[in-house]
Amino acid sequence: MASLLATSATAQSTSYLPLGFKNLEGQAASGLVVELDAPSSCNLRVERSNRLTESSWEGRTLRLTGGQVDRRDSVRILLAFSCFRTPEVREWWWLGADGQRFGSKRKLRKLPDDTPAVSSLLEERSAFQVIGFTTPEGRIEMNLPHDLSAGDQISGTFDFLATGSEREQGRALGILRSYSLEVAGVDLRLLHDTWTTRLPAELPGIAEVTLWDITGALIGGAAVPLVEPQAASELYRIPRFTQGGDALVVRGRFDGDLANTAITIGDAAAPVLAESPRTAVALAPRRPVGPVEIRIVEAGTTAVGQLRNVDVQVSAPKSTITTGERIDLKIEVSGLEGLEQPLRIELINHTLVLAHFLEHGLQPTFEIQPADVQAGGRYTLTVSLEGSQGGTFDVEARLVPTP
Repeated sequence: MASLLATSATAQSTSYLPLGFKNLEGQAASGLVVELDAPSSCNLRVERSNRLTESSWEGRTLRLTGGQVDRRDSVRILLAFSCFRTPEVREWWWLGADGQRFGSKRKLRKLPDDTPAVSSLLEERSAFQVIGFTTPEGRIEMNLPHDLSAGDQISGTFDFLATGSEREQGRALGILRSYSLEVAGVDLRLLHDTWTTRLPAELPGIAEVTLWDITGALIGGAAVPLVEPQAASELYRIPRFTQGGDALVVRGRFDGDLANTAITIGDAAAPVLAESPRTAVALAPRRPVGPVEIRIVEAGTTAVGQLRNVDVQVSAPKSTITTGERIDLKIEVSGLEGLEQPLRIELINHTLVLAHFLEHGLQPTFEIQPADVQAGGRYTLTVSLEGSQGGTFDVEARLVPTP
């Protein structure tokens, strides 16, 4: 659990194991001792280490000194090894200025053999980025702006998906919130659903995001690409259309702290999910639909505009399909009253192996003309799905972004 990645090894090759340890004690440390479980024939060496630069070995025990680790700072180690089995961390402890251990020995949480490993994934969406950490207790999702630059103040939100029964989920959520995150070396706690931080002015083209457990062990991470700094637009730019329940992107001058931003569509709030100095990403409400006013309040300054909020729904008689069975899907779009220009909808089949569209291709797109709008500002169409292998299908209808 202490590693982000370990490549497979043979007796003749060298592989690398990233390790990390966070100082959760009440004082600064001058050293770190790590006991490893590795075969006696395994060749071990420290390829590189931050903060503590001097290393020595006694059997399978690594001792790092030559620096200082302040409270809540972390030591990152790249361990090189040559053996058939990846080394594992048994326990570790910190050393004071006098070289003596202080605080308690830490052990990695021992999990059952069939427990899923911790994994992380950076998912790029059209409006923002999501880093998902899957752990034995559930999933932590971190929403970030899409246009991060070095030196930016940025903010975002956390989503927690706990596993187990309703009773077990409370305990699992407590463990998930006990983790901590680092964004480009800056510590973030998960006690709240929102976060704000400032990226360092000097970064090597990426911002590393890492997850740490309650013992201080590094258990997962992802690298978020950075963009070249750009000046923010003085005027707020909003899309002509937005889809209820989907992300709404507003471009303009923000301070990067979503706590200072409020966006409403009609009389409904659009919660801000992530913000940079150039972009705010909000969740569009499903109601009201049609031409509505959008109001943006940023640090006490108000801007007002107009857009069309559209609701798109997919319905079917049932959610499962058998091999060779045909099911008609109903696509209903509302909020189209007074439409003056074409609008496009695309269907996304997330279960291509189980079922396929009988017509229109793998990912059909439909254009709605103003003349196609029916009474009440609605538009409906029916598409047919045929089972390939059968199972529970998942089809989504999305508004195609309009420049």
